Amino acid sequence: MPNQFDPCGGFANGFAEPAYCCKYFRGVTGATGSVGPQGMTGATGALGPPGPRGEQGPRGEAGTVEVLRTITGEPGSNAAVLNSGEGSKAQLTFVIPAGMQGLRGATGPAGLQGLRGEVGPGGPVGPAGPRGPAGVPGARGAVGPQGAQGIPGPIGQPGATGPQGIPGMRGAAGVTGPAGSQGLKGETGPAGPRGLQGIQGIQGLKGDTGATGPQGLQGLKGDTGATGPQGLQGIQGLKGETGPAGPRGLQGIQGLKGETGATGTAASIKSVAIQTSGTAKHAYCYNEGSETAAELVFVIPPGEIGPRGATGATGPQGATGAAGQPGLPGRDAQGVYGGLYNLEEGEFEVQPDEIVAMTFSGFLPASGMWYDDHHSVVVNDAGTYEIAYALRAKSLKSGQIQIAVTNDGVVIPCSQIVRDLAADEQADLSGTALVQTKAGAHLHFIVFAKEHAKIVLRPGVNLSMHVKKAGV
Repeated sequence: MPNQFDPCGGFANGFAEPAYCCKYFRGVTGATGSVGPQGMTGATGALGPPGPRGEQGPRGEAGTVEVLRTITGEPGSNAAVLNSGEGSKAQLTFVIPAGMQGLRGATGPAGLQGLRGEVGPGGPVGPAGPRGPAGVPGARGAVGPQGAQGIPGPIGQPGATGPQGIPGMRGAAGVTGPAGSQGLKGETGPAGPRGLQGIQGIQGLKGDTGATGPQGLQGLKGDTGATGPQGLQGIQGLKGETGPAGPRGLQGIQGLKGETGATGTAASIKSVAIQTSGTAKHAYCYNEGSETAAELVFVIPPGEIGPRGATGATGPQGATGAAGQPGLPGRDAQGVYGGLYNLEEGEFEVQPDEIVAMTFSGFLPASGMWYDDHHSVVVNDAGTYEIAYALRAKSLKSGQIQIAVTNDGVVIPCSQIVRDLAADEQADLSGTALVQTKAGAHLHFIVFAKEHAKIVLRPGVNLSMHVKKAGV
């Protein structure tokens, strides 16, 4: 990379903006004096011995470069750098031409139709509309677990004993009857007084060891024992990490002044090129030569763009372009939602292992999503969505059917519902599912069968799929 010249900072490897300052360089060789009249030719003398080496001459005067000003030239003129200085004292004036007025650009093509604007603020509440059709009844919930047995009530107090009756007259002894059955066992009488202690019996056999009891509390700390004898010296440890560097020492005494070097070759400066750049914001120069033989290249930005010309006559109106694609629906301030439903009755067949995507006849109001014909809901943004779906139908053949929702053609596992149906059995299948989707995902309601099935859609709302963004 060529060395670059900075009028304020000398030679460097970076561009520098000019400033009104100067820099001293090594001086250029002074001008040669005029030649005197030629004398008469003398006799050739004998060749003398070489003379002693002369003393070193004084150092030449340093050259300077000073930027005086920048002038705006006429449009179309060439950029120039004028030097009004003398000798080694350069005084530069930059002449920068004003830019030419540009031609009027061609009329651009008509822009694409803008996206649909955001939904405006809600208007006043209108009169209540007619009552919509009844929704699909939800599936019957599972029977809850049996509750815990209640606490028994307290036992009642026994009643008071009635008064003793008057004893009757003893009658004559009757004929001894047959022996009666044994009466019920009477209540145990109160315990008698404690008897005397008996003689101690023979000691029994030793029983099995009982289970270990819980650990007792920690005892108090004992007194410190006497210091033991000193152990043997351990093995020398590993070398520790190097500690941080210590503070910097005091600056040493300044060394002696070195000898004056030999006088270098006088520097030279010349301008080799003047360029106009449309990307530069300021004029600058750089050096393509060396430190002692500078070859300066001046880069000058163009002048400012001239005023805009008068507006030309209006051209003929172009043909109307084709209608653009409908814009995406805006998002309601209340959230992101939408859905499809079907009121048309009909019958359809499902072949073994065939997946049938359902077709809907009606659209619910939508915000943040739209509908791909009558088959799917398309969400605008990525996120987590809650989907509620239902089928009201009758099976004309016995067999198993399955409903589910797909996310871009992939079945959502938690949305699969399977039902075994008898011939002419009516079925109400419904479910909800949460799914993480990407922006622009298509959601379909599908029916699947392992064997051939014939299904009739019942009157009323027989298909529905409602979609809502979770957490909104």
